[in-house]
Order: sequence, then structure tokens, then C-alpha cells
Amino acid sequence: MHEPNLNYANYVEVKWSPVDFKLIFANQTTTAGGEAIDLHGRTYLSVSPHLAKQLLHVLNYTVQQYENSVGTINVPLPNFDGGQNK
Repeated sequence: MHEPNLNYANYVEVKWSPVDFKLIFANQTTTAGGEAIDLHGRTYLSVSPHLAKQLLHVLNYTVQQYENSVGTINVPLPNFDGGQNK
């Protein structure tokens, strides 16, 4: 059996079309002041809209379980500009 690739990501971008969702994972390098300067090791994943919605529910459930066990994850949430497909 082939071993899967293991990648670390601290950045994700999501794009969509009528037929799929494209998730772009990367490791974002930042300056000491927190300014983003580069993305490394991009991994692209395309999934159907059905799987994207299932993933949304699985992640919501899993994060709730994590927070119930470990504690609240305090992070700023992204600011969505209302744009659609880029």
C-alpha cells in the first residue's frame, strides 16, 4: 500500500465553481511582526459540493468535541467580503 503524503498547513483558501470546491492548503511564512510574506508547499484538493458540505459538518462536530475536551480555540475569524468565485 502506498503511504500518503503528509503536509502541514497553517493557511487555507477556498474557491468554488458550480461543480466543485477547490481547497488550497499551504504553510504561510510570516515576519516577526506577523506580516505574511510567502506560501510554501501548496496542496490543492478539489471536492464535490456534497463532500464539501459533509466536510463542513464533520469539522464543526470535531472542533466542538475538541473544545469540550481541551478548551476554547481563540482565533480571529476570517472577514468575508461577500465575493464569490475568484
